[in-house]
Amino acid sequence: MAAGRSTKLDRVFLRRFKKCLGIMFPTWLATSTLLFVLLLGLSFLQQALYYNSGLIPSRYVEVMVDKDRSGFQQVLVTSVIVIISTSLVKSLVSFVSGVLYVNWRGSLTRFIQKFYFAQDNYYELNVLQRDIDN
Repeated sequence: MAAGRSTKLDRVFLRRFKKCLGIMFPTWLATSTLLFVLLLGLSFLQQALYYNSGLIPSRYVEVMVDKDRSGFQQVLVTSVIVIISTSLVKSLVSFVSGVLYVNWRGSLTRFIQKFYFAQDNYYELNVLQRDIDN
C-alpha cells in the first residue's frame, strides 16, 4: 500500500463491491445465485440439526430415569436419524460451498480476461519468420 493511504469504507469501496456482486450474481436464475440460495438453506438446516443433536442427551436421561423401554427405542431411532442427517447435511454444505467457490472463481477470471483482451492491453507477438510458431 502506498504511504499515506489507508483503507476505508467509502463510496468507492461500495461501488467496487457492487460491481463484484454483479459479476458473482449476474441474474436471479444464474447457477451461482441458485447455489448460494441452496447453500444458505443447507446452512440453516445444519444449524437446526446441530441444535437438535444437542438435545439428545437430555432425552436419554429422561427416558432412563423413567425406565421407559419403548421410549428408549424411540429416542434411539430419533437420535440415529438426527446424527446421520447432520453428517449428510454437513457434507452437502462442504460440497456446495466448493462448487460455488469454483463457479465464482471462474466468473471473476472470465471477467478479468474479457476486460484484459478487449482493449488490446496484451503483448502482441511480432512474427518475423512464418516457419517459427513460438
